[in-house]
Amino acid sequence: MTVVLNMKTILFALALAFSCSFASATQISGTLQKGKKSIYLTLEGKGRRYLITYTPSDAIVAFNKLNTGDYLVGNGDVDDKNRTINLNTLDYVGLKKLLGVWYNSDNVMDFKNYTDLRVYPLARLLASDRFSPGTDIRYSMAPYNGNQWAIFLSSAQATIFATLELGIDVAKLRLFNSDTGENTETVVLTRWRK
Repeated sequence: MTVVLNMKTILFALALAFSCSFASATQISGTLQKGKKSIYLTLEGKGRRYLITYTPSDAIVAFNKLNTGDYLVGNGDVDDKNRTINLNTLDYVGLKKLLGVWYNSDNVMDFKNYTDLRVYPLARLLASDRFSPGTDIRYSMAPYNGNQWAIFLSSAQATIFATLELGIDVAKLRLFNSDTGENTETVVLTRWRK
């Protein structure tokens, strides 16, 4: 039996789970540092490390999947005096281990930072004596089921929902049809090692 999920339902559920707004909360973004029993965030723009004192239960699951050096954006209350953050929502994340160049037999994908990706068709790169400009894609990620991440890929032509499973040197992207929820393509990528 095949279960077809409506992509609008999935997007709504993700938005509801990770984007509840709180009147007194401010947007927080920075780089994560995990200790043995504590989680810290070095806030972007401040360069200071803050202890995360409270997180919603759904974010705790996400924190278990994150590593030191990963990036996060959420909403919460910052206490500069005590250097603590009461995190109310976890909106999206950036995975440090995803950054860099990945490839398969069709494409080379360069994850430049936590929001920008450039895709180069491999055949054009190999057939040309000059560098191909590639296609720019914006992306954002949020925690998803198990060891998967939800990833939204946006180009000038379309926005695609996918799930990402990330290993040390292998990444698997499952692309979904936004109307039917059907898995339309699975892309397996290998990390480019210099």
